[in-house]
Amino acid sequence: MNHRVDCHLEGTGPFRLGPYQLFKNEYLLETTESLDYEKIQEYELIVVAKNAQELVIKTFLKVQVLDENDNAPVFQQSLVEISVEENNPPNTFLTQLQATDQDSESRGEVIYLLGGDAPGIFVVDRVTGVLTTSLDREQQGTYQLWIEAVDGGEPARSCVTMVTVLLLDVNDNPPIVLFPQSNQSYMLVLPNTLPGTSITEVYAVDKDTGMNAVIAYSIVKRKGGEPGSFAIDPETGNITLKRELSNRGLYSLLVKVSDHGQPEPLYSTVMVNFFVNETVSNESYIQSLLTREAEIEVEERPWYKGQMTEGPERYELFPCQPVLIALSVTCLGLFFSVVTLTSYICCKRFKKQRKKRSEVEIPLKMKNDSMQVVNRKLRQISNI
Repeated sequence: MNHRVDCHLEGTGPFRLGPYQLFKNEYLLETTESLDYEKIQEYELIVVAKNAQELVIKTFLKVQVLDENDNAPVFQQSLVEISVEENNPPNTFLTQLQATDQDSESRGEVIYLLGGDAPGIFVVDRVTGVLTTSLDREQQGTYQLWIEAVDGGEPARSCVTMVTVLLLDVNDNPPIVLFPQSNQSYMLVLPNTLPGTSITEVYAVDKDTGMNAVIAYSIVKRKGGEPGSFAIDPETGNITLKRELSNRGLYSLLVKVSDHGQPEPLYSTVMVNFFVNETVSNESYIQSLLTREAEIEVEERPWYKGQMTEGPERYELFPCQPVLIALSVTCLGLFFSVVTLTSYICCKRFKKQRKKRSEVEIPLKMKNDSMQVVNRKLRQISNI
């Protein structure tokens, strides 16, 4: 006949010991709640058995919790926003994504994958999560990417994060002049056009953004007309006639179109041509004039930021500058000629005066000698 044996547990943990088949002294060890490997991986229990005669037996029991792939990777940030300058070289570091998985062994190892709709210019390292590539803001200013972190469990678990890449503009584009279309184009202007009349405009665009795309217009060279005959609005590029055009023919302005980029502004130039006449009677003649204008080498003045806020007349070159240079050279030549001629005349006069002195001294000497001879003879006669 079997004697009844009572069993109970000593120790802590979510376990209980219950009768399985009461009359056969069998007990079942079961859990009272779910076990979590990530919290406690191991429990130590003591099973105490006591019979009717008060005999006690103890046995030690170690319970090890096996890990399951019950945790998905978790990104440190669910949304990532980065700003980077454009035109960076390939493999430029953008950011490093980090996700963790609390599971053990391969179940906790994470790899990183780009979303299927990500542009091919981006590359993410599967192991380190480093995101790279070269970017150009003029192609696209903002990118949004889905990055997925996948663990090595069966079945695999994953999570995603969205990365927003904002490209900071670099002043890498000079303004593009859209009108006039070329340096060979021209506008017909009537001779009786009144001062204050808007006769044309220069229109340009810049692919950059912000201050890098703000454009300023200025006249840096002029051919034909008096100084200040034309003015250009630095903001709109509108060209206004300021003085009456007394002569018919071709007038040309070299217009500089500059942005406000940093550290150095970029610029373009365009020739704005006006043909002053009632009609265009000889197209080939005008084209020949324009061709000759295009062959003239243009030497521009230095460009400074302060010039953008000053009057347009400052940039017009004085049309009589070659005449002034020629006059200066002529005056200098005349000065040297006068100096040379004066020196020659002085030398000639000096030589003439020396010659007269020598001629006077010789007769005086001869006269003195004669007087001495006469006096000598008179003394001899008196002695006799």
